[in-house]
Amino acid sequence: MTDAIHVMNNALSDVALQPITNLADGSTRATLCRDKFPSVRDMVLSLHPWNFATTYRELMASPDEERV
Repeated sequence: MTDAIHVMNNALSDVALQPITNLADGSTRATLCRDKFPSVRDMVLSLHPWNFATTYRELMASPDEERV
């Protein structure tokens, strides 16, 4: 499994910046990666068309619920 540092270093490489070794090295690159990575990761994952999450079904009413 790819770890977060590897993903961050791939992104840094894409914009021609030096890689980081850890998120606490005090560099601007590491600080920005540490601060931005969680929200960007969540956004990218939420935008992907996951096949298990694209089927919608109407749920049956609960037996205790009144029908309208």
